[in-house]
Amino acid sequence: MKTTRHIAAAALLAALALNFTSCGSYDWLGMVKGQSPSVNTRFESSKKAGVDEPVKQFKAGSDNYGIYFITDIHATDETENLEDFVQICLKDTVAENFAICLGDMVNGKGYFPHVHDVLTPLSSSERNLFCTPGNHDLYFGEWENYAKYWPSSSYWFTVETPSAGTDLFICLDSAEGTLGTSQREWIGRLLEDRKDKGYRHTTVFTHTHFFKLDDSQGTTGNFNIEETADLLSLFAAGGVDHVFGGHDHWFEHSIFRGVDYYTLGAFTELELEHYWYIFSFGDSLTYKEFSSQ
Repeated sequence: MKTTRHIAAAALLAALALNFTSCGSYDWLGMVKGQSPSVNTRFESSKKAGVDEPVKQFKAGSDNYGIYFITDIHATDETENLEDFVQICLKDTVAENFAICLGDMVNGKGYFPHVHDVLTPLSSSERNLFCTPGNHDLYFGEWENYAKYWPSSSYWFTVETPSAGTDLFICLDSAEGTLGTSQREWIGRLLEDRKDKGYRHTTVFTHTHFFKLDDSQGTTGNFNIEETADLLSLFAAGGVDHVFGGHDHWFEHSIFRGVDYYTLGAFTELELEHYWYIFSFGDSLTYKEFSSQ
């Protein structure tokens, strides 16, 4: 019992230290009880935005098109790296006019308005930035600020190519390390309803990763083992080809039951080295990794 109390005290001290060192504002209640709504409640917000219809239907300029991917920005009021990334995207005349962010945009309370301003050029009438929330985007009750700019965290869109068919993209909210019951029912129904549409690629993107092959991030969590088994089976049976996640901060690629799982390296404002990617969707999927170093 004494040892247990010591472990609990050490865990509390570690949490206090993390609160001081990794976040610009302090939220003592938030350390004990989360102040953002649960994943089921967040999914209700997505339902109001219309989860049964595509949020966009793009027409790609070619059968082999590129998409920028970025994850784990962890921005504060210093966003120099992110500003550079936005300019890189804007100057690219070959890649499609949308990018995907896999969550953890901010690293503390109150930074969303500034981060949104930086990203605004990627969310104009001619461009789109598709986002999914990460766990850091929920801390300190920040979901309220996230949802002002991206009210739906579960949605899908399609990309029609000139002659190679149509690709399906599905965003899932895994910011708590779970899909919850309502979202799980929705994704199962969506894949079942659309599996006979003959998509060239079906791609899922979310924040929490499914596989972790190294110990680079210590105890960083993925889905619990039961939910992992359920979703891996669902994706394989539902015709999913690629699954993208972040959270672990290091690149990994795994193949399980014919589905490619990518965990992308972090584009973090907290480190000198940061990563971003261009994935090319053609007959097969290829990618290029870019680094600040």
